[in-house]
Amino acid sequence: MVLRVLLALAILILIPLFTGYLIFEKATDEKSPLFFLLSGQMLILGIFWLISVPIMIKIGTLTMIGNIYWPIVLGLTLLGAVKFAVKVIKGRSKISFKSFENYNKTLLIICFLLLGFQIFMTCFMAVNDGDDAYYVAVTESVLKYELPYRVSPYVGQPCDLDVRHALAPLPIWIALICKVTGLGAAFMSHVIIAVFFLLSSYMALTLVGKKLFPDVDDGSKFLTFMIVIQVLVLFGNTSIMTMERFLLARSRQGKALLAGCVIPLTIYLCITLCERLEKNKIFKDNLMLYAAFFAVAFGACTCSAMGALLYSALVGVVGICAAVSYKRFAFLIPLALTCLPCALDMFLYIKLG
Repeated sequence: MVLRVLLALAILILIPLFTGYLIFEKATDEKSPLFFLLSGQMLILGIFWLISVPIMIKIGTLTMIGNIYWPIVLGLTLLGAVKFAVKVIKGRSKISFKSFENYNKTLLIICFLLLGFQIFMTCFMAVNDGDDAYYVAVTESVLKYELPYRVSPYVGQPCDLDVRHALAPLPIWIALICKVTGLGAAFMSHVIIAVFFLLSSYMALTLVGKKLFPDVDDGSKFLTFMIVIQVLVLFGNTSIMTMERFLLARSRQGKALLAGCVIPLTIYLCITLCERLEKNKIFKDNLMLYAAFFAVAFGACTCSAMGALLYSALVGVVGICAAVSYKRFAFLIPLALTCLPCALDMFLYIKLG
């Protein structure tokens, strides 16, 4: 059991971390391992979307998806690990590991206590949520029947392709990890994936907070920002559709990752883009930043059908405002191209639905 959990953690952490380092090392000025982990996660979710959706349309199996997916992501991970090792040996690694030595200790303790409380509640407290009757059941049925969205998770009978959910195949990705690790769908979804998505959300919010409140003095402004965010999450269960509700009560679902991680990560990339526009950076300097936008767009589509719409709307509004503010319009073309995954997702939704 312990080895299976460790294997799941290795899949969830090491694969996206080294993949993100391989592809997005030059995407931002900050060489943060948090950004590498999150951007790598978006990239591998995008790869999974590109592999799984055509196979599901053609009535393929989970094994067929895995036979293509795992060699690709493991190859990228290996290349990323080799790249990192070479740079460490040559003394050229620029990854920034900032300690908490100079931070306000009181605020830091409060911040971690709140985070620990949320992790505890996520792992050990059960929340009555009707969607689990579908999403976790989908993962379990795929493990049993090998046919994603071709077997009803309610009654176990064959059915037509559920297009709306097939275009957001996160439960199938979870099933693939379950198959490799041997862990049950319920344990994987309610404990490991739930905690991983929760931490991913706070990693993304940390990146945004660092942009809004750069490290100065004892980091009080940044820590206060994180504490306020966590308090809002803890007391934000005002309806079943709030980001706070998704993050704590429905944290193993794609909408939770979308609201808690993908949207904040998109905001972080938008802030980075505006900073570079202010510094008059040319297209060549921003190429990998646009690649990160592209990966996040695919990640948004993998999480939920709403992801395509929300990502496009957010990037579009920020792009227009930045173009007017900085009187630069050429960057809107590559920024619009990052919405191509969303356009493809919407096209398939209309075509197949």
